Amino acid sequence: MPHQTVNGINIYYEEQGTGEPLLLLNGLAFPMDLWFAQIEALSKEFRVIAPDNRGIGRSDKPDDVYSMELMASDTVGLLRLEKPDRLSKDIREFLKGN
Repeated sequence: MPHQTVNGINIYYEEQGTGEPLLLLNGLAFPMDLWFAQIEALSKEFRVIAPDNRGIGRSDKPDDVYSMELMASDTVGLLRLEKPDRLSKDIREFLKGN
């Protein structure tokens, strides 16, 4: 499955389905695998993107202090790597402001 380098580390994510993108984020200590039932159901109507936060699951686990701001930056960085035509207008506008 795919990894992308964001903020100097490899972030693992899975993508399933087609349509408008839908980003699923877990809490601080849980891998994206916990979304398995939701991914299956939601991917019938959406392109579901579900990353593992840094330090969790199959993403890199750097020996750093983790913060919500840093994990949010990882997520924004992951989305910025997407081809713009694959993101909804709302997400493209959000990324322009950040």
